[in-house]
Amino acid sequence: MTKDDIVRKNLDLHAEWMKYVFENPDVLDRIPKNAVLVLLPEDDEELYRKL
Repeated sequence: MTKDDIVRKNLDLHAEWMKYVFENPDVLDRIPKNAVLVLLPEDDEELYRKL
């Protein structure tokens, strides 16, 4: 997997998260202040390992 592939896949993952948040804004209230959110794909083991 190239660096460009990783970036593209991470951007896709981020877009999915943003779509989810816009559809379910209350989810943000459940994330503690100063928390660090790391998105890990369940369906892409190679990307998961790279992160």
